[in-house]
Amino acid sequence: MRWSRCSKVVIWLIVVVVTLQLLDYDWNIFNLTRNRPSRPNLLSTSDSGSKSTLQVNVPVVHQGHHTNKTSVRFIDLPLSTPFDLDLRVIVITYNRGNSVLRLLNSLNEADYLGDKVAIDVWIDRSKDGVIHEETYAKARQFKFKHGIINVHNQTQHAGIYGQWMKTWNPSLDSKEIAVILEDDLTVSKYFYKWLKNVHAKYDSLLYINGFALQGYSMKHGGGPGQLRAPDENIVFMYPILGTWGFSPSRENWIKYVKWYDNMSEVSGFHPTVAGILPTLWYNNFLKQGKTGGMWSMWHVYHAWKFKERSIYPNLPGKCGLTINWKEAGLHYSKSQTVTENKDPILTAWDGKFDNLPDVPIHLNVNGKIDENFLNINTLLNSRDPVPRFKVFCFPASLAIKME
Repeated sequence: MRWSRCSKVVIWLIVVVVTLQLLDYDWNIFNLTRNRPSRPNLLSTSDSGSKSTLQVNVPVVHQGHHTNKTSVRFIDLPLSTPFDLDLRVIVITYNRGNSVLRLLNSLNEADYLGDKVAIDVWIDRSKDGVIHEETYAKARQFKFKHGIINVHNQTQHAGIYGQWMKTWNPSLDSKEIAVILEDDLTVSKYFYKWLKNVHAKYDSLLYINGFALQGYSMKHGGGPGQLRAPDENIVFMYPILGTWGFSPSRENWIKYVKWYDNMSEVSGFHPTVAGILPTLWYNNFLKQGKTGGMWSMWHVYHAWKFKERSIYPNLPGKCGLTINWKEAGLHYSKSQTVTENKDPILTAWDGKFDNLPDVPIHLNVNGKIDENFLNINTLLNSRDPVPRFKVFCFPASLAIKME
């Protein structure tokens, strides 16, 4: 049977429309996407000028014994799209429209070396299922001049656990670099150049679980002063991730999130590691029923159990690839919010940043050089406990060694 020209045109139009349902958020008029967050309808502002809210039907959220654990498992998530990116920037937010805009503006000023880039903004819902209208509007209106930007509304309250762990699901053959940024950060112009270099150099090391971007960090064992390697080192390894911008190693991240999905169902299990301050905080939150704000404790435990380390920058002047404005929320109080941020951020690229060591120096949780960790064969083939870390400032009742 011969097809008329008109019939062919109609068929092609149908194919195009269906394809757009699956790939483009704004064309999702038939809701054909695979479990992708739906875009809510914005109600118009009333005549009185009062702000409206977003009214949506929200599915019931299963709350496990660890607060903020949703019923969505990593293996059930749709793959992150598009698939052919060099960099995916994941911005997680809830109700801070001005903070999101400040971060997005800094991302617009970054150098992406001509690579393919996308920003995924993930907006969490309140426990009542409401999307913050101002945050949604500012993210939707933003124009990213280096690539595409997608705004995703969580389909249910995800909490900080879901925002961090259920927003990047790369395909097994993906080569993209991803970086997860909370909304109270800004980035250096050179953050991607840095990430591209460290991923190329260290992704082959099985014990590296990701790359921190911050220039400042505490010593998680309680040692005095800021975490810092000797100045001749451009990078260093450290047992605990940095959350002021973190770029996961793809394979390690997939393994970690699947492990979390399983272990978070084990009744009575808590991811505590002796000898570090985060365990002290977690136990205090546990007594208060507030562990839902401390997803990173699970990553800390996983890194300890599987002998993984994160890579940190050690740039001149304590410069970071991000700075934190410490906005009031889960981690900081209103009194800690920075109105004029004086933390150093990298503003000029030095050629020596390209000359990264084959195996970075390793610092323990008190910022001391630990040469014992650098026995690579032991790391890869042994399940012996990691070397113990001496702790400086805990009371004796808190008992402390890492084993």
